Amino acid sequence: MLVFTAPFLSISFSRITLPGIQASNVTQNLLPLYGEDHSAVILSIGNYTKWSLNPSPSTGAALTTSINSLTLKGTFPVNSNPSAVSISGSLVANIRQYPILCVQTNVSKGVSYGIRFYSQSSDGSFIALWKDTDVLNHRQGTGQPENVQVNMIQVIEANTNKSVDSLSRATMYVERGPGTNSIDFSLQLSSFKFLSYRLEPAQSRGLYHAIYLTLNLTAPTSSLLSLQSIRVEGHLEASTNAAYVLYLIDKSGVYRGGTYTYDPSTPDQVYIVSLREKLNSFSDNLPTAVPSVVIVSASGTLYQFNVKSMTLNYMSRVEQSSSLPPSKDPPSFYLAIFVFLPIAIAVLLYDHLRRRRPLKSIETRSSVDAPRE
Repeated sequence: MLVFTAPFLSISFSRITLPGIQASNVTQNLLPLYGEDHSAVILSIGNYTKWSLNPSPSTGAALTTSINSLTLKGTFPVNSNPSAVSISGSLVANIRQYPILCVQTNVSKGVSYGIRFYSQSSDGSFIALWKDTDVLNHRQGTGQPENVQVNMIQVIEANTNKSVDSLSRATMYVERGPGTNSIDFSLQLSSFKFLSYRLEPAQSRGLYHAIYLTLNLTAPTSSLLSLQSIRVEGHLEASTNAAYVLYLIDKSGVYRGGTYTYDPSTPDQVYIVSLREKLNSFSDNLPTAVPSVVIVSASGTLYQFNVKSMTLNYMSRVEQSSSLPPSKDPPSFYLAIFVFLPIAIAVLLYDHLRRRRPLKSIETRSSVDAPRE
């Protein structure tokens, strides 16, 4: 009886999911790939002669401006309180058309600096769009040229929970904490612009600054499941020695994966992006949907990425029970189980009974022919 019922029992049993990492293959949920064009349309905020010191004149600081550059220099004296000097300039930037801020600056060591933006209301007053804790504030000066690139739509929405179309004013500041020694400082601004990278399909070979792998998924309804990482296996083509970074973007934020250098001899790669390193900002266009894995070029050009598989790894905190997914076994499997197996068993039983019957007859005859004492 067990032989006949085993196939049915194996299909009717539910699958028990134990606590731990649970992998879900989502390759079939991948939407058509798209990418950022490798060249950007630029909105330059030029003519730095319109920037001014706050307040003007400022004690211990001097501002030098030209059409193409700006330099702020000064000295912070001994002070038991924090010190700061700032400069401001008016601008008109539509961040819906040009969402990515790109600033090239050089700020001396020993001080910090920040960039703050404002929009203008209908009555002419300025509305602050910054937060003291955002990625553009209290940055450490390095004494080296630095490129700051962020998506302003994301930064402003994170700061204000509002959508803003345009910026009207910018402020840059240099600061130091309380100090027992005076310190010289400088801030050089060589570029202040907004970028727009055009998005286009990336299913074929092209020239891309970034490639987006977007999934069409509904988030797990169970609060007992939490996304831990995503595994991507694929074939990358890029310019030789191109440097690129992987990011995972979902509803909870932006997470940075590893930094890689392209080697034409090993185009097949496996990437894992975990939710360990959460960022306050993203440097490029936000994806059209989430979750998305974004491959962004830091140098060089991306040509193409062919996805072989994508797997989401969830953490399950308790034991769960769920039905098995639809079987992918071919029809011949079921034909063998439900038709040929019973026939084979019936043949074996018949052969077994046929062999036992003559044996029993011989035993009976022997007992009859045995001599009596």
